[in-house]
Amino acid sequence: MIFSRSRLVLGLVAALVIVPTVMTAYADLSRESSLIERLGKQAAAPSIANKIASQDEIIEASRTIDQFIEAAYTEHKVQPNPPANDQIFMRRAYLDIIGRIPSFDETMDFLNSRDINKRAKLIDKLLDSAGHVSNDFNYWADVLRIKSDMYGGGQAYVDYVKDAIRTNMPYDKFVYSLVTAKGYTWEDGAAGYYLRDDGMPLDHLANDLQVFLGTSLVCAQCHDHPFDKWTQYEFYEMAAFTYGVNTRTEAPNVKQAKMMIKGDEPLMQTLDNIVRPLSYGVSVSNRNITLPSNYKYDDAKPNQVVKPFALFGDSPDLSKTDDVREAYAKWMTAKDNPRFAMVIANRMWKKVMGIGLANPIDAMTDDTKPSNPELLAYLTYKMKEFNFDLKQFERMLYNTRTYQRMVTVEDLPEEATYYFPGPLLHRMSAEQIWDSLMTLAIPDPDHRYGESTGRYDRGEQLAGLTPQQLIDIAKPRVEYDMKRREISKKIDEAKTAKNDALVKQLEKERRELKEPSMMIPMASMSGMSDKDKYKDRPKVDDSRWKDYNDGFKRASELRQPENYNHLLRQFGQADRELMSNACYEGNIIQVLAMFNGPITKWVMAPNSMLSQTLDKANNPADKLNVIFLSLLNRPPTPYERQVTGQMLGSQPDWDRVVWAVLNTREFSFVQ
Repeated sequence: MIFSRSRLVLGLVAALVIVPTVMTAYADLSRESSLIERLGKQAAAPSIANKIASQDEIIEASRTIDQFIEAAYTEHKVQPNPPANDQIFMRRAYLDIIGRIPSFDETMDFLNSRDINKRAKLIDKLLDSAGHVSNDFNYWADVLRIKSDMYGGGQAYVDYVKDAIRTNMPYDKFVYSLVTAKGYTWEDGAAGYYLRDDGMPLDHLANDLQVFLGTSLVCAQCHDHPFDKWTQYEFYEMAAFTYGVNTRTEAPNVKQAKMMIKGDEPLMQTLDNIVRPLSYGVSVSNRNITLPSNYKYDDAKPNQVVKPFALFGDSPDLSKTDDVREAYAKWMTAKDNPRFAMVIANRMWKKVMGIGLANPIDAMTDDTKPSNPELLAYLTYKMKEFNFDLKQFERMLYNTRTYQRMVTVEDLPEEATYYFPGPLLHRMSAEQIWDSLMTLAIPDPDHRYGESTGRYDRGEQLAGLTPQQLIDIAKPRVEYDMKRREISKKIDEAKTAKNDALVKQLEKERRELKEPSMMIPMASMSGMSDKDKYKDRPKVDDSRWKDYNDGFKRASELRQPENYNHLLRQFGQADRELMSNACYEGNIIQVLAMFNGPITKWVMAPNSMLSQTLDKANNPADKLNVIFLSLLNRPPTPYERQVTGQMLGSQPDWDRVVWAVLNTREFSFVQ
């Protein structure tokens, strides 16, 4: 067992190491069509029926995947890794599917089960759990660069993505909803997709193509692509599909209110700050895109208007829609789009196995060479057959023998092709580390939802107010700000005069100024209450957690992303400025956090789940079992029992044992 003989000594160094970068060679993805023909009549069928796959069909598809992988073993003389035992499989499945280690009770339930189908049943259970929503949100938040603090209301966007995962919205429908979103985020949470790139329409289009079509056109924004066939003109043809999107939309009641107070600059400025949520929404105009004034190629002229035209496949018909984005979204998500299904199939393969069949997954070219072209063609076909049901697709991957093998731990040569003798060893993400600590610290972490769930910015309430009500909210704030500035000026004068008594008096007066409420009078609102409107959303909280730190929630329920000094950021949570830019490398800050931070205190607090389970153990041997089964999800080896006994003597300090186990490589890696 990998890492199972970790020495439990007080001088143990935290195992925060850099996971080896795995490079693969490239191949020609244009072979996809011919490859599908080679898969036989089923794969070459001209149409794919809409259906939900049965468990037998899932297992059959999993075995087919294994056959493709095992054929590559023979062809390339690869020795497959041995099957993972139940302990390793269970821990890996929990981390990969729901993003945390299993609890002590979950561990014992699985290990004690004699059901011959318990692995498949565990996969089903985890995929259908709230934890899966949390884990998948973390993944897509990283890809889509989701932030809580976002113009127009980031929380509504957060909730929209979570709801899409919770309801298992088909991936093509999800992408379509993002690309065609319109309005304010409280009207359509998907509008956050455009608001995330407010004022940057060309960058937004480049992100579109990279995420959903695996095609990098960033370079072509300024010049013909130096490493691919795409031209700058083709980039602008694609950008023309979404260039008409406006992300600044001022509501009618705000316009009227501003007309009513025209000339009153202090009141106007205050009103602007209050109604900021009503200034950001998605609308669509007939705005044309033109080439830059310094355009230098012979295929067009500077400042020339560019019409929408698709990069590949049949360009969509724009004659039957007022919003060209709808035609663009249909083209992008169509089953006959040569890239869409293949890119998401490859992305999900990497998510499960650790590396894509074609790499990089978001910058593929005609020269990209998959490690197993036949398998990639088959996965593309299955993605279409499943009608972009990502949960079913992942279920198929998790049930393969390939996934359930031991991980590969050796470094790969820089340009080696990986033929998947097993998944790749990798360190936990920041979110997995945090959520695993929460599993040790609080009860039922998967259902402790953030307080902001279902509570959106003031925008929706502000939109329902009359112009005069908006002004009435702003006036007290103007008066408050003027009084505060006046007192502050007197304080500065008193300090200059060295009148300490007056300074003290004025500072007290400033502190006692009553700041006007920013709350909107609910009596003035119409329509459903928040309670009715969000009745189908998960409950925010209940008495299960009343004695626990309010910040002890899963990463998906905290600020997106967290503040830079939070443990999540210290362990590599993405800043969400670039796509998928989380860091998996170790650093000294992480070592200090594990060695000297509050982590052990959290998981060993008197009311923590780990402490409560330890209290039920009757003797030192049982307590040691609890620690190992809770943190590493396996019992200690005889060697570990011996080392622990020598280290602790007759008066065990279980905090020291927990500290030591937390600082092993085995805890922080997904093996």
